[in-house]
Amino acid sequence: MRLMNQRKWKSPDTYEGELSIDGEYFCYTMERGDALHIPTGLYTVEMTYSPKFGRLMPLIDVPGRDGIRFHSGVTYKDSEGCVLLGDKLLSQEQIGGGLLDNIVQKFEAKLLGHSDITILVTENWGD
Repeated sequence: MRLMNQRKWKSPDTYEGELSIDGEYFCYTMERGDALHIPTGLYTVEMTYSPKFGRLMPLIDVPGRDGIRFHSGVTYKDSEGCVLLGDKLLSQEQIGGGLLDNIVQKFEAKLLGHSDITILVTENWGD
């Protein structure tokens, strides 16, 4: 399974983008725009147990970092370097939609049962 987080918009505090799964758009993403964001590149992803959240969640294997996951949130401040998922970008600082956790649950369901998952993080500002 191939994921791509294509960063398209940025503000002083955030990077916003689009997540695709095997070439098909899935949802919007938001990351911190500071040193905590994930560097561009190719990473492996696996479903592992998160002690912080108490359940199985997708973990991005970012060298030198621990616990970088996909999860829901409302603003970039809800992330400590993880990728927030949502069905809308509400502003340059807010991601959302009516069913934040629903997007994450759908995403996690798509990943379950796959053992060869990668994510390509790219920057294509303004597209």
